[in-house]
Amino acid sequence: MEKAVVAQKERIRQIYRNRREQLDPRYRHEASLAITDRLLAWEPVARATCVMTYLSFNAEVETFALVRRLFALGKSVAVPYIHRGAINLIPAQIYDLEHDLQTGPLGILEPEPDRLRPLDPKQIDVHVVPGIAFDERGFRIGYGKGHYDRFLLLRSPHSVVVGIAFGMEILKKLPHEDCDVPMDYVIAETGMIDCSVARRGNRSLHREGSLRGRATT
Repeated sequence: MEKAVVAQKERIRQIYRNRREQLDPRYRHEASLAITDRLLAWEPVARATCVMTYLSFNAEVETFALVRRLFALGKSVAVPYIHRGAINLIPAQIYDLEHDLQTGPLGILEPEPDRLRPLDPKQIDVHVVPGIAFDERGFRIGYGKGHYDRFLLLRSPHSVVVGIAFGMEILKKLPHEDCDVPMDYVIAETGMIDCSVARRGNRSLHREGSLRGRATT
């Protein structure tokens, strides 16, 4: 059964990664700004002291404007760091996008090891998580390494986990494994899902919008 789920997830990963890359770059940029606006207007982020977000790469929802605006609001910002060959993700605080980061071997920006400022995961109030596909219950398909699933087990029970995605990356239901950690919320340019409500069997969209254009397969 687990092998079948892994195979299904890999198929979905390939399909939706390709579909995301085919989105018009102008649409991706505008949608990313809309997602950033939703995040910053959202109460958990507004009251947060420390927010952790990924640093976007390729066709992902862009996060650099989010980081700059979090800095401007006086929030502490953490980003992921993974030692070469390691399996565990380290949250590292950054103060400046231009001076605290370097380009890693995969072309992804990451904290400079010589200036690494690790944080206790329990210090983070809101975790902004990437993915290739999400479903209404909060399950996600990432890049298949399990970094976030392991890391999120260490979070504070009072923290909030939110996946951000383009509307076309949100499906009704995804295959998942026991080790997959679901999101509390998913935010897209088209709306927000309270995944805890959806997991109880009642699909509930945030009042700010509906998820038009959601994928169905």
